[in-house]
Amino acid sequence: MLNALLLLMAALAANEPVTISARLEPPEIPYYREALLIITVEAPAGLEVSLPDLAPLVGELGIEGPISPTQDEPLPGNKRRMRVAYRLDAAQPGEYPIQPIPAFFGDGGTASAPGLSLHVRDVTSGEAAELQRFAANFGPMDPPNGLWRMAAIALLALLLGGAAMAGWLLWRKRSTPGNASMPETPWDAAHARLQHLLAMGRSHDAFYVELSDILRQYIEARFGLRALEETTPEFLDGLATCADVNEEHHCLLAAVLRQCDRVKFAQYAPSLEDMRRSHAAVARFVHETIPVAKTPMQGEAA
Repeated sequence: MLNALLLLMAALAANEPVTISARLEPPEIPYYREALLIITVEAPAGLEVSLPDLAPLVGELGIEGPISPTQDEPLPGNKRRMRVAYRLDAAQPGEYPIQPIPAFFGDGGTASAPGLSLHVRDVTSGEAAELQRFAANFGPMDPPNGLWRMAAIALLALLLGGAAMAGWLLWRKRSTPGNASMPETPWDAAHARLQHLLAMGRSHDAFYVELSDILRQYIEARFGLRALEETTPEFLDGLATCADVNEEHHCLLAAVLRQCDRVKFAQYAPSLEDMRRSHAAVARFVHETIPVAKTPMQGEAA
């Protein structure tokens, strides 16, 4: 009886027009690295198969892709195998479930890959020690050659719009009568350091060390949160409790700090566009969290 049931199940499986599977490479990562979600679909050669938007299926994970053209190879029996890969990452340690992934074909046909779970861990003591040694090696420096100076000029040109707004805010504040003797505010200091960072030719390693330090010092001074000595997960946990930082800003900073850690820990070499986005994100956060002066209501003392 059991053999007959197994034969029946095998026959049904053989008649399935589409099969889909998914795997994680690797299934466990430290929070500063990425994993690949690889989806494989086998189907008849002439059958069109599509995948849904995967973002809702991966929950709190960041997803990017497809990261390359779909691999499509012929199989015996007039079938084909399609393989597509996506990048996944997370800002904090934890267990991240991925829902079953469907493939759609024909007239309402559906096949589904079982759900998965990505385990994201914290840094080890050895990795944390390496980070401290790494950060200590990068202070203010001159550009090692003309290449990075040219890159800095290009980066500056891309950011002129945002930098112009920040510069105007600084000029307006400092040109207001009575402000000359006022101590520098956290946002003034952060804007000045951000603009100085653009003007200096730095390797991407030093660029991200400085950018992270600007962000952390601003948050300590502006919100009174511990930031300089905390790991990224600890820092983001504390930031989540701050009523003055909204969810959009929290996600924005998580992405920036994830990029910083990826450069520090994983020897990731970011593009000039990556650096531009990270710089612009920090500048935006500083600009949008400058306190707004409260205007006295009618009848109140000014």
